[in-house]
Amino acid sequence: QQGNALLAIKENQVPSETNLINEELPAPSRNPEVYEVDSAGQELFTDYTSGPYTATLNDCSKVTYYWYKFTDQPSIKKYN
Repeated sequence: QQGNALLAIKENQVPSETNLINEELPAPSRNPEVYEVDSAGQELFTDYTSGPYTATLNDCSKVTYYWYKFTDQPSIKKYN
């Protein structure tokens, strides 16, 4: 990192403790499958403040998301 920018480094500069040298990452899919959140507890996902919004990621997949007030987030609300 240099300032606010992330810079690429050469392979020989990657720290060995990261175990990334021999890691093989899958190529990005141009035909992504749909991934949906488990619908169990779907009632938790109704009190959003705004949305839905859709964003297209670098790998051409799309993400749909909603905005919640902090205390209305499903991950917090499920704990009452």
